[in-house]
Amino acid sequence: MFIKKIKELKQRIKELEKTCKDLEYAIEDLKEKNERKNMKITELEYRLKLADKEKLELNNVISNLMEDKNKLTVKKVRKAKKVEVINSDETK
Repeated sequence: MFIKKIKELKQRIKELEKTCKDLEYAIEDLKEKNERKNMKITELEYRLKLADKEKLELNNVISNLMEDKNKLTVKKVRKAKKVEVINSDETK
C-alpha cells in the first residue's frame, strides 16, 4: 500500500517537474517575444524621430526657398517701378 502511494507520489512529482519546466520555457519564450516587440517599438520610434527631423529640415529648405523667391519678386517689382518712373520722367 505504501509502495503504491510512493510510486504515485513519485509519478506526480515527475509530472509537476515537467509542468514547471514547460512553464519556464513558456516564460522564456514570452520574454524573448517581449524583447523583440520592444526592439521593434524602439526601432519604429527611432524611424519616426528621423522622419520628423527630415520633415523639419525639408520645411526649412522650403521656407528658405520661399523667402528667396519673395526677395526676387520684390526686386523685380522695384525694377519695374523704376523703369516706369524713368519712362514717365522722360515723357514729361
